[in-house]
Amino acid sequence: MRVALVHPRLDARGGAENVVLWMARGLQERGHAVVVAARKLPADRWNEGDWDGIPLVRVEEKRFDGWRPRRDRKRVLGERLRRALGACDVIVAHNEPAPLWATVAAKRMTGTRVVWFCEEPKARFHWRTTTPHFAAAIDDLAKHPWLDEVARVWYADRQRDKKGGRRAMDRELDLAAARRADCVLGNSAFTAKNAEKVYDVRAEPCLLGMPEPEPVDVTTEAPYVAWIGSMVAHKNAYGFLQALHIAVQELGARDL
Repeated sequence: MRVALVHPRLDARGGAENVVLWMARGLQERGHAVVVAARKLPADRWNEGDWDGIPLVRVEEKRFDGWRPRRDRKRVLGERLRRALGACDVIVAHNEPAPLWATVAAKRMTGTRVVWFCEEPKARFHWRTTTPHFAAAIDDLAKHPWLDEVARVWYADRQRDKKGGRRAMDRELDLAAARRADCVLGNSAFTAKNAEKVYDVRAEPCLLGMPEPEPVDVTTEAPYVAWIGSMVAHKNAYGFLQALHIAVQELGARDL
């Protein structure tokens, strides 16, 4: 099959960007023809040779795109994606707004199916549903005073969204794109469940096949959980606490 992987930008490097690279390599090893498309392509955040042998396509923005109505400006990149990719059997979309581009492109591509690989529903639109522990904490700052500054910035961003009407339009496009995808996959059972709650679609877990590091001898006296990540309150810190809550309350872990 010819498979296109689509991500908004690959000039930065994080979890979802690594997944695109690993997925491209894995599909190539299984004999598929792979092309990767993004608005911004890999830059100096990647190691030399990371993308060797993987065809890269840029979804170009034009000089006067800013003059278009917002809805058209977002959708036109889907038309450019279609022209840049050519014939494809499957388009695998990653972070928002890639699902929108993919579904717009596939509409005029005979036989092309769209898979949305959901790393997480867009926090800007759906954070209260997807991070309930953080939502509860930010609503009760008297008990969580260390979140005061985060809350001020968070609510200021949400108010700016509401005033211009951009958030409502972007959220509408996000919901519609997810529902037009032929298949929705989540990078975990937790993410798949959140996608089902937010988008009212069926979502299946598709666990990541990431490269394994070399084993290291570790001696511990008792089981433990290692948390490795940056201290971002709304995402990593409360997401970690939420994961522990699920492990204990839903899965019955008693040895953490």
